[in-house]
Parts: sequence; C-alpha cells; structure tokens
Amino acid sequence: RLGRAVDQVIGRINFNLRLSAFIGGLIVLSLTSCDGSPETHLRKTIASQTTGVIHLPVGAIGISSELTLAPGAHDLEIDGAGTVLRALDNFHGRAILVAEGAKRIRFRDFTIEGNRRSQPLEMAPPENYFRVWYPNNGLLLDRVDGLEISGLKLANIVNFPILVSRS
Repeated sequence: RLGRAVDQVIGRINFNLRLSAFIGGLIVLSLTSCDGSPETHLRKTIASQTTGVIHLPVGAIGISSELTLAPGAHDLEIDGAGTVLRALDNFHGRAILVAEGAKRIRFRDFTIEGNRRSQPLEMAPPENYFRVWYPNNGLLLDRVDGLEISGLKLANIVNFPILVSRS
C-alpha cells in the first residue's frame, strides 16, 4: 500500500523503507534511519566501541551534550574526514568530546566547533582543577595514556580547545 512503512533490520542499523510514490510505472522508495538523529547514532557508537576505528560521518553534526568515549577505550582511532562536531546553542557539558582513563587514542581529520555565545569563565580559584571548573571545552582528556592528534581543527571554543588533566 502506498505510504505503508516497512521496518527492516540491515546489519545493526534499523531502517524505515517507505513507498513514496508510484509515477508512470516507476516505484519510488525512500530509506531513512529509525535510530534517531546523527548525534544519537554517533553518541551510541562512541560510548560503546572500545577499540578499532570509528569513522565519523561526513558533514556537520549538532552536539547537545558531551560525547564520552567508552570506558576502557584503548587502541581507538576516531577518523572524520569532512566531519564537523558543532556545539548547539543549548550545549551542556565539560567538552564536546571527552576521553577518561583511555589508552592509545588517535583523533584524525575532523573539526570541533564550539559555541562562542556562551561566555568564558574567569580564572579558576587555585584550589580547583581546570577539568572540574571549566565547561564548554573542545576536547577533555583525563587520565589518557598515549594520545595522537592530527588534522584536528578547533574553532570558537568557549574555554580551552584541548584540556589535558592527569595524563
């Protein structure tokens, strides 16, 4: 029937296959993801994959809260030729991308774009750690052993483009 949705599972990704039109004997189908927004899909991938390579999708992805690497991540490469991780106006978090307790992590070829509409904080009092005091950073790397960054562009970051602590 025209417009009837058919759910399919292709690998680990759910898709919605919809008959969009029937034009002059030609069937037009549309295929859309049922897994939510690109941010939701990326968040699930980054939070669950502990090793290997994560290929970021091409294009801009709006980020509403910090993306945190999976606990115990090691020997992990995040590669994003043509990807822009952009903080949304309502972004809330310590950094757009956070790695804690990770080993041998590589970030390659993507852009992190902050939201300069937020105001930077004044200098932290001496008894505070920067990782605790300052939100809205680009990358937060806490207790990371072995890090390689290449081709990473950072723009409009409110506080620190890269904040490294206890590493």
